[in-house]
Amino acid sequence: MTLDSVVTAILFFSRFIASDAKFPTIGKQAYNIRKFLSTDEPIWTVYTTGPTRRTCEVDLIRDLTKVSVYFTRIFFDGTTRSSKKELGTFNSRRVKHMDIYVPGGIYTASEDILYMSENRACAVIMVTTKLQSKLHTFDLRVRNSSVKHGPGHDCVEKYREHEQREQVIYKRKCQHILDKPAKSLVHNPIL
Repeated sequence: MTLDSVVTAILFFSRFIASDAKFPTIGKQAYNIRKFLSTDEPIWTVYTTGPTRRTCEVDLIRDLTKVSVYFTRIFFDGTTRSSKKELGTFNSRRVKHMDIYVPGGIYTASEDILYMSENRACAVIMVTTKLQSKLHTFDLRVRNSSVKHGPGHDCVEKYREHEQREQVIYKRKCQHILDKPAKSLVHNPIL
């Protein structure tokens, strides 16, 4: 190898090293949906891209493990207060993803966490339902301790990167949904 070849090779590789310093090629690590759900607090859906008749939708985490979560989703459908017991399953290779089933094994939807604030107070979730075809909606969800002040600016900004319109389904009066028993939509609850 000649001196010119060595100098050319050094210059060539040094450009890549310098460009890597400015523009790192390391991809972003995926947000972990299980970490967002790891709380004793109710988790409220504040915005959704809907459309939906639901209001005051809240998830109550009942049992969380490395592979699954049992939770109760309570909401008003029009004026009727309802609840659904659901099972979410996690995949260790796709930490942002959760498949949702009703007890008995019927698949209903999947959820992918697209953003989570540093303190885990809020998150942007893509919900995929498979009825006749795939339907994607986006939710902005907030832990109960943060809902009083509303979602953080960072969460709203990330939500709007995916969708500009929103249907507000949380209002202060929604806190009362936690006070009364709900009409269960599951006939054989396992919790």
